[in-house]
Amino acid sequence: MYIATKKDFIFTDAMRHKYGKMTYHGLQACFTSKALSYVCKENVPILTYITNEDCESTLIRPSTISIPNNVCGERLIYLEHTYWIPLYLSNEWLYVAPKIEFFTVLCGSVKSQLNLHSRGRLFLPPRSKGDATQSTIYALSTLVRNNSQKDVLPVAAEEIDCSF
Repeated sequence: MYIATKKDFIFTDAMRHKYGKMTYHGLQACFTSKALSYVCKENVPILTYITNEDCESTLIRPSTISIPNNVCGERLIYLEHTYWIPLYLSNEWLYVAPKIEFFTVLCGSVKSQLNLHSRGRLFLPPRSKGDATQSTIYALSTLVRNNSQKDVLPVAAEEIDCSF
């Protein structure tokens, strides 16, 4: 199951009371002041959050514990293979595995095996790569990650250590 979104990106204020949505092309038209900070023309409306008025803005609220069926259009897709979603500018991927996925991580010449199942979030250390049944994913060379917020998706059961 997935949610059919109307725009590619949603942005909010720190309290998640105000939000806006934009397409990828709209984001490309913005000025990048620093990493992950954009300054855009005033052609994107800034909206005020109203409970159960909009699907995406309701889903990103910390108090939302289930999908609000009355405002979200749910779709179904049948997966035969694991579906990987790379997280922007990170060494992390979200995954949905319809069956157990045997995932091999290569850190230099050291190999380690993970068994991924259901859904979750996977982090690869810098300069490593991972081989799944139908895909290969590569980590960026350097990166800092932030896990300061509690996440809805479980982190893969085993931490991968490439420091040797």
